[in-house]
Amino acid sequence: MDLCRDVILKELRKIQGRELFTHSKATSQMAVSLAENLNIKNPSLKIDIKKVEIASLLHDWAKGFSKSKLIGLAKKYKLNIDDFELKNPGLLHGPVGAAVVEKKLGVKDRVILKAIKNHTTGDSSMSVFDKIIFVADHIEMNRDYRMVEEIRGIAVDDFKQAVIMVIENKIFYVLQKRALLHPKTISAWNAAIKEQRR
Repeated sequence: MDLCRDVILKELRKIQGRELFTHSKATSQMAVSLAENLNIKNPSLKIDIKKVEIASLLHDWAKGFSKSKLIGLAKKYKLNIDDFELKNPGLLHGPVGAAVVEKKLGVKDRVILKAIKNHTTGDSSMSVFDKIIFVADHIEMNRDYRMVEEIRGIAVDDFKQAVIMVIENKIFYVLQKRALLHPKTISAWNAAIKEQRR
């Protein structure tokens, strides 16, 4: 399948409700904007805008799936499921989404699939590409939460700081709910802080 924007949008309309579909489009707009800005500020990055558009549109492919469907597909595709994900199956929508778009849409690009996989919890091994999808998902223009406007502004001038602030907000949200904090989110935080101190 030739994955141009129009084809992806057509496929997304089939499986996503209006709110999630709007979020996917807005995340894509934000991700492309972030990537273009990073390319201007640091041309050596050479971030592929087409891949950013594809990954950001597809990042929530499995978001609307039921908990049982997420667990079932994770087992079907032999994904490594940990206790955190079994107790919070919503966290699986990243890795399951990556597996499904690979099988259903024929996406083979490892850069795109890794960004989709890691966008929910974050990860210590996130590339700049991964971080663009991760940040865009949390600051797209329909988001409305504590400090989102500040993070949007900072993302333009200091992308590394925006990454830290997004992870911080994720952690704050989980702590407020007194829920389990995924180890990948903790490792993403530690990696981002170490990178900032270099």
